[in-house]
Parts: sequence; structure tokens; C-alpha cells
Amino acid sequence: MVAVGLLAACATPPQSAVNRYVSPVGVPVAKLAMRASLSGGVDAYGVYVFNDGENCKGPQVAGAGRPAGNAPASVNLAAGKWATLQFVTLHPGGQYCAIRWSFQPSAGRTYLLTGDAVGTTCRAGLLDATDPDSIKPVASAVRRDAPNSPCMPLAVAQAARNAKRDSGQPGAGKDEANLRPGASADDLKGLIPQ
Repeated sequence: MVAVGLLAACATPPQSAVNRYVSPVGVPVAKLAMRASLSGGVDAYGVYVFNDGENCKGPQVAGAGRPAGNAPASVNLAAGKWATLQFVTLHPGGQYCAIRWSFQPSAGRTYLLTGDAVGTTCRAGLLDATDPDSIKPVASAVRRDAPNSPCMPLAVAQAARNAKRDSGQPGAGKDEANLRPGASADDLKGLIPQ
């Protein structure tokens, strides 16, 4: 999976009420689809959209699922401005694993937040799935969480992404996207307009 993050679950989620995400109206939008593969005792996953994406504040539930359940319905994101998303997996005993991404959605495009979890680790990637025959990493996507920084400032996250691309690290800057091993057409269900 391109643009993937890996993080060990080591905390208990805060206990506070979280509002449901409401897609914007009256503005240009992009579609966000959500898919996950869970195993190894993972109870559920959730995808959040922050109403204050710059500071990773005001999480709103965009979708949730369980290991054997259907994928959540797609939502719309306001296009042309930064959006911050979080993929969270819930584990037995109240432990969780979370990964945050920010990106700039473009009007009329379809994006896919895909994640998986095994045991106490999770990964999540953000892909442009507008053309299902040519799924690509989202060029503007930046990872916002890091060790000791659950919400890295956007400028710092962009600089870190650019440094990785410029370093020639394996996988840095490649335009090829891969779903998880063993992915099938069902993983892309709902991305292709009928």
C-alpha cells in the first residue's frame, strides 16, 4: 500500500461524545470512500473528519465498520481546502491505533481511505480512486501523527514528506498504488459509478 502509516496501539481512547460528520452542501465537493480489513481480534474501525483540520480538533464520525460488516457509505468533503482524516482501529481491552492524514481534495474526484489492522498495529493509506483502473497516491497527502506528536503542524508534515521524497528512500515518490495483498474487486465496491 502506498502512503501507508504503521503505528502500534498503546493507548486508551478518550471517552467523550463525538458528532456525526455531515457532508457540506452548496460548495464544490470530492467523494471519500472508506475501506478496511481487520483481523487478529480487532473489534471495529472508524474514520473521522476534523472540523478544525489544522489543529486536529473537533473529530466527527464519517464512517465505521466491523470485521465482517459492510463498508461505510461514502461522504463528501469540501474541495479546495485542507481536510484532516483519522483512521482508528479499536482493540479488545479499550486499546486503539490511530493514523492521521491531511490533504487537499479536488472537486469531482473520488478518494479512498483504506486501512487494515492485525493485532495491535494498523496502517492507513489515502488514494485517488477517481479512475479505478489507475488508482494513485494522493500527491498532497501528508501524515500528521508522529511519535510524541499526535497532530504535527501542517508545514512540518509537508516538509517531512518532501524530505522523504527528496531522499530517494525506497517507495518515496512512486506513483504506483497497491491495495493490501489479496485485495479483490469487492474492496473497490462503490467506487465505480453505476
